[in-house]
Amino acid sequence: MDRQNKESRYPMDANPIGHCLIINNVEFTDGGLAERVGSDQDATKLEELFGNFLNFTVELKRNVTKEQLESKLRHYQHEDHSKFCTIFEK
Repeated sequence: MDRQNKESRYPMDANPIGHCLIINNVEFTDGGLAERVGSDQDATKLEELFGNFLNFTVELKRNVTKEQLESKLRHYQHEDHSKFCTIFEK
């Protein structure tokens, strides 16, 4: 790897690398949205990827309400963001 590519890479030398929060909303009580069949398998695969292969501490939450999500995000706003990555998927 040349020097320019090495310098632009995100350092991945912490142990653990960071924290990974996976929100897996499968069932919805309002809004007319259908159950997300298969999302449990997706969440498990993400948990394995981030936990076992990428060395993150993983927290998996299922069927989180708006209030629970807001509370969890408020908690994380006070954490060290030098090891923080956010991915949202609809």
